[in-house]
Amino acid sequence: YMTDRSRFGDMRFSQGDGWQALVPSWALAYITMIVVIIGIIGFVVGDVFVGSASVGVRSVALFFIPWGIAYVGISYAVVRYHFAAFRTLWTYKTLGGDVGFACDLNATKTAGAYIGYVFLIVVATAALPAILVTAGVVEFLSRLNNAGDIQEAKAAFLAVVATPPFLIGTAALLLVILATSAALAQVLLTHRILKRMARSLTISNPQALARSRQRAHDKAAEAGGFADALGVDPGAGF
Repeated sequence: YMTDRSRFGDMRFSQGDGWQALVPSWALAYITMIVVIIGIIGFVVGDVFVGSASVGVRSVALFFIPWGIAYVGISYAVVRYHFAAFRTLWTYKTLGGDVGFACDLNATKTAGAYIGYVFLIVVATAALPAILVTAGVVEFLSRLNNAGDIQEAKAAFLAVVATPPFLIGTAALLLVILATSAALAQVLLTHRILKRMARSLTISNPQALARSRQRAHDKAAEAGGFADALGVDPGAGF
């Protein structure tokens, strides 16, 4: 829909192929769900792996392991689908009937951006608590070594950790991370992915772009373009 209503000057974009081309991109999600369902059936019907284990072990086997696998697998499958859909749509996209496109974008090439962003957030979130807890452990071991009293050592540890400065500092750090995470995501994640997307595209027969001319004035089309740019039109989200 969006492609067929997009132009480069007076040259119209056209989207080839159909929705069936996107179905294979969901293969990983299908496989993940099949594995999870088979695992749950095996645990429930045959007690293949848990046998006569305790309720706690059985709960972990029946709930946390299968759904943990499902969460990780489907989360990755969704990300992988977005990249595959971008690659597939551009591969079958043409402009003016003469200009074609090739795209080699995939999730693996951008995995570093996701890993780096998550790592930074985790490190930033854990930095202050880790420093103060380390200081508390050092104080605990020092008191225990000098006095030999475990209760006094525990009190020394709590005096360092369970104090208003520690709690306030940790809360302030979390608020700062929460306030800046969106901006960090734009810089460290979105910008890097957009750069990778731009570099992944190859235009075939770019000489044909020279015949593009200014499109004739069209109030309806221009209003729709402004609506898309401002996010007024629901299609802009797509």
